[in-house]
Order: sequence, then structure tokens, then C-alpha cells
Amino acid sequence: MKKGILVLVVLLAAAGMLFAAGQAEQSFPSRPITIVVPWNPGGVSDIRARIIAEYLEQDLGQPIVIRNIGGASGTVGTEEALQAAADGYTLISIDDATWFGKHNGIGDYTLADFAPISVLAKWPLAIAARTDSPWTTLRELAEDARQNPGSIPLAITTGNQSHMIPLEIQSLTGAQFNFLTPQGDAARNAALLAGTVDAAMTFIASVAEYLEAGEFRLLGHTFGERLATHPDVPTMQEQGIDIVYEMMGGFAAPAGTPTDRLDTLAAALSRVSENPELRARLAELAIFVEFMDRSATQAYLVNVNQRIEGFARIVSQ
Repeated sequence: MKKGILVLVVLLAAAGMLFAAGQAEQSFPSRPITIVVPWNPGGVSDIRARIIAEYLEQDLGQPIVIRNIGGASGTVGTEEALQAAADGYTLISIDDATWFGKHNGIGDYTLADFAPISVLAKWPLAIAARTDSPWTTLRELAEDARQNPGSIPLAITTGNQSHMIPLEIQSLTGAQFNFLTPQGDAARNAALLAGTVDAAMTFIASVAEYLEAGEFRLLGHTFGERLATHPDVPTMQEQGIDIVYEMMGGFAAPAGTPTDRLDTLAAALSRVSENPELRARLAELAIFVEFMDRSATQAYLVNVNQRIEGFARIVSQ
């Protein structure tokens, strides 16, 4: 009899544990979620993630913690995030630059190490200069760099799209810049403000405060059409420089994250992407919402990996 009671107690305990585990699974997320941004604070990836996180918190009912881990073209933070538990509580902010680091041989990861959640936004690259500079357009800057090769210091980030685009500008215009590489958006802005560089390959969100203060001006950007927020800034194509490039970014988790949790996160991001206030705040920074579900995100990442593998070979030459 005692043996039977003991067996019953054990079975009830096991059932209770299974029920508790099931309840915990159903209540995801039940604690804060960390988004690793593999770049230093202040750049477009950081700004984008922080704004989205505000609305994701409201939707999921849990705090969203942004953790910046910069270094080695975004690969240090990406690798650390991929080593986290695959439980849905650590996400990675990804964009085109994620794959430049990998294809440049810096990052030790592949697409198979990621569980895509969604692409959420796109944005252009832009060339900025001080407002006291002699150039008002990229065409003027490029012509000066053609006539005076190596005399114009241009801030870039080595090995990614901020390097690739200036190389294309040189190829298309005959310009020859003196590339300098301040580390991070804050350092790049400081170098431009101080006159250490004369222009910078950047993102509009990264220089927004300087544009508003009247310290910087935009000479051109990589979208195929003018921006409603900066209608006076011509595209590169308009200036006879045939470059169109859209950066895209979103979120992923470490491979092996349960599908139901990925679905929960993707559904939340889909709802967040429809928020008019979020859209307006991002658009002011020339970041435009373009949501892709998990399947579309996976297809996009396969495509962008193939493109960037080719670009990385050009940049490394």
C-alpha cells in the first residue's frame, strides 16, 4: 500500500512539473528580452533598435534591454549573441553589415547559425559634409576629388557598405579620395566636425542632430528617389552617379530557438510595424518600415548573403 502511495506521489509530482513547464511555455515571454546591437551606441542600428524596442515592450509586456557590443565590423557582438541560449530571450539586431563582416573573413558564423525573425526597416546611405564646405552636391565633391586626387579625406568604415559605396563612386566618377577610418559613428561625426575629414559616408539617422543644428549638410543619398524628409537632397542617380542601395535590417535569434517563440516575436514585430507613431519617428530619421515575415526574411537573407559575398571580394581587393 505504501509503495502504491509513493508511486502515486511521484506521478503527481511529475505531472505537476509537466503542467508548470507547459504553462511557462505558454506565457512566453515571462521575463526581459535582450537585443544585442553589435555596434557602438549612436549609430543607425542602435537608434533603430532602441525605437523599435520601446513599442515591442508595450506589445509583449516585458522589458526589452538593448546591449551594445561593438567591435570588428559587428562580428564581436554577433558571435557573442549567437552563443546565448536559444530560448527567445536573446535577439540579434541584424542588417547588411552583419554579412560583410562574415564574408570579409572576420566573423566565424554562417547563415545557418541564425533563426530569422523579421526584416523591419530600410534606409539609405548618405554623404555628409560640413555646411561651411565648398560642396553642395556629391557630384561637386567627386569632381574636386577627381581634379585633386587624394586631397579630400573621406571618413568610411572599412570592409562594409560604407566602404563599398565610396569605391563605386570613385569607379564611376574618376574621383580619388583619401579614406580615413574613425571607429564608430560618434568618432566619425567628431572627425567631420573638427575638420579631420572633409566628408563622411554615413547614415542620415547618425547625423540627424548635426543636420538639425545646421552643422552638416547632405550631398546625396543612395535611395532611388528623393526623401520626403529631405526633399532638397538629390539622389546619387540624379547626379549622374548610378548607385542605388537600400540597407535593410531586422532581428534574428540563435539557431535552435523554438519555432513557437520565433512566431510570437515575429507576430509582435508585425503588430509594432503597423504603429503610426513608430513609423513617423523612424521616417524622421530616414528609416522606413518594411516588414517581412519569417519566411520572407529567410529568403531575403539568402539573397543578401550572395550579393554581399561578391561585394566583399571587391572591397578586399
